[in-house]
Amino acid sequence: MRNVTLITENDLCISCGACRHACPSAEISMTMNSSKGFYEPVIANTSSCVSCEPSLCLEVCPSYRVDFVHLAGWTEADRKIGPWYALYTGHSTASNIRARASSGGIIREIGRYCLEQGVVDGVITLRHVQGLDYEPSLYTEVEDVLTTPGSIYHNVNFEQAISILKSKTGRFLLIATPCQLTSVRKWQLSCPDQSLGQVTLTIGLVCGWMFSRYSVFHFAKAVGIEPANLQNVTYRGGDRVGALRLETLEQTWSFSRRPRYRTDKHTALYKIAFSRTYNNKRCLLCVDHLNYLADIVIGDAWLEAFKKDKLGTSIIIVRNSRMDAVLQELDTLGRINLKLATEADIIESQSADLAYGISAQRIVRKMKQRSQFVPVFELPHPDTGLPTFNVWYKNYLKPLVFRYLTWNGWGYGLYNLRIFWYHLTFWIRLPFLMARKRLRAILFDRRAD
Repeated sequence: MRNVTLITENDLCISCGACRHACPSAEISMTMNSSKGFYEPVIANTSSCVSCEPSLCLEVCPSYRVDFVHLAGWTEADRKIGPWYALYTGHSTASNIRARASSGGIIREIGRYCLEQGVVDGVITLRHVQGLDYEPSLYTEVEDVLTTPGSIYHNVNFEQAISILKSKTGRFLLIATPCQLTSVRKWQLSCPDQSLGQVTLTIGLVCGWMFSRYSVFHFAKAVGIEPANLQNVTYRGGDRVGALRLETLEQTWSFSRRPRYRTDKHTALYKIAFSRTYNNKRCLLCVDHLNYLADIVIGDAWLEAFKKDKLGTSIIIVRNSRMDAVLQELDTLGRINLKLATEADIIESQSADLAYGISAQRIVRKMKQRSQFVPVFELPHPDTGLPTFNVWYKNYLKPLVFRYLTWNGWGYGLYNLRIFWYHLTFWIRLPFLMARKRLRAILFDRRAD
């Protein structure tokens, strides 16, 4: 008997909810696992799983098997960032939209344009519900698109996106992270008779990691805010990097997301809370940070050329001509500013390791050699190496230990111990950090020449 329990027992769930909708017996529900700090499926009665073949809950799961060659039509092995039609950097020309979005405002401009022109009947993306809870919602009014939240780095339950497609007719623009978009695509292919609505266009987010809710819980507690009192948490907006804002009924606190040790008291608190320790395990094994299945992919342009840019610019991967036509029209109308980019810009912005999924592929290979359950990812350019000890330790062993201790109630004590260690070793590491920063500046100057 194989079901989605295989995924949850190996801590690979990404809370997409596709399994709940695919289950022919309707035995699956999405539940917050308070010890883990994220949503995961629970099967009420497994007796129906015995006769369920194939196991649809696994067939739709993005942590079970994903054939990117087939799903993305990706056959060109030399295009390691996925199939693409055009590459750009760009941003909205409206400063209020650009500042609210942090990374350029391109997503909001596309959403508004598609609604204005009747290309779609609605936009499916996140809306704040309460506390730390965000869920997919349907936006049908042009100006409502401006109220959508920015990036949400903590765990959310994404099952409502499929609920909308099952209950609403029309053509929709879906905005999602790579694994969320993969789950919706696999659900559409496995359960074609369930969907009333049609996903006409997709905007994919460049995704680094998803954190468990312990990241914000421990940070809030460390700065003197009771986590249970949080009414909202936002991560972006205001400038290129954005700020972490914690809100209660009485007060709002704002913290820099690029803190400096000498000027920001929360530097160690933030760096430890939002480290790989609290990453979802599936994120550390992910090879699809650049959203191979999306029509267009948007992410922060972390390029040296935009270092002095205060409002934010997007790096843009257009994967088909239809979406390129939308961008060109927005550029002609003066609503966005586009400049051609290259694959080298994508790599500089996101790093080769992240863009190609190098470390993740190698960790998956090593886990497989140890007979551990891992997702199967089909790529046209598979990496055949094994991780170095440093990569294996940082991306697998260390998070594994800290996850176990956190889930067993020792998380906050361990968090404080790490804060103490950070302060103790900072002045030892400072000369090396300054030397590395200086070396990077020298190398960039040489490339510019």
